[in-house]
Order: sequence, then structure tokens, then C-alpha cells
Amino acid sequence: MKTWKKIVRILVILLLVIPAAAVVAVQIPAVQTALVGKVTDVLSKELDGDIRVGKVMLSLPNNLILKDVDVIQGAGDTLAHLGKVLVGVKTTSLVFSKEARIRRVGIEDGFVAIRHINDSTTNLSALLAPLQKKPKKPDLRISVL
Repeated sequence: MKTWKKIVRILVILLLVIPAAAVVAVQIPAVQTALVGKVTDVLSKELDGDIRVGKVMLSLPNNLILKDVDVIQGAGDTLAHLGKVLVGVKTTSLVFSKEARIRRVGIEDGFVAIRHINDSTTNLSALLAPLQKKPKKPDLRISVL
């Protein structure tokens, strides 16, 4: 009986310590930068371009602040430079699924350079073309304030 009590006690401690350690680890700037680096690598592969982020800050419980974000298409054509991007993430989606559910995105101090490549295509549509081939999620909502 003492063995079962020890096992239960260890499991309870682990269930409390691991999430707490994860929350503390995510507060370390180097860990935040590494996580965003992995995300931007995936996005860069999915898109026909390159995403670069200068600095990352996590503001608990559910805000991510990205500074100096560059979206570069193909051969060095800068599509956008965003001074500051505030991303509101649904925290439960980070814990219970493999994808983040973004609640809101705010942009400060930036520019977007959209140009026509030909009559029906812009550099933005060319950048996003690989995403259009993937199945669309019905719960994606974009609102402009």
C-alpha cells in the first residue's frame, strides 16, 4: 500500500511541476525566440517567402508581441515590414492542440508594399498561393478595425 501512495504522490507532483516549469521556461527570452524561430521556419516553408522576427515578448496570459517583423518574398522583395505585431492567442489551444488559435492581431508602425506582378496577380497573392491549396478552416475570421 505504501508503494501506491508513493506512486500517486510522485504523479501528483509531476503533474504540478511540469506545467509550472513550462510556464517559467516560456518566460525566458531565449526560449521565446527559439519557439518563434521554429514557427517562422515552418511559415517560411509553407509560404513562398521568408518571415523574420527581430524580438519576441510573451505577455501572459495570452498576448505575444513581435517586434521588427519582415515578410520577404522570393528574391528579396520586401512585402511588409511591421514595427510591432500584437497577437492574442487562445491559451487553451496551445495546451490542448497542436495549433494556436489566434484571437486578434494588431499592427503598429509598419508598411506593406503590394505590387502587381501581372494583370491578375499581386506579390501578396503569390506569397499566399501555397496556403490556398490547403484545405480551409471554417472558423477563420478576419476583422479590420
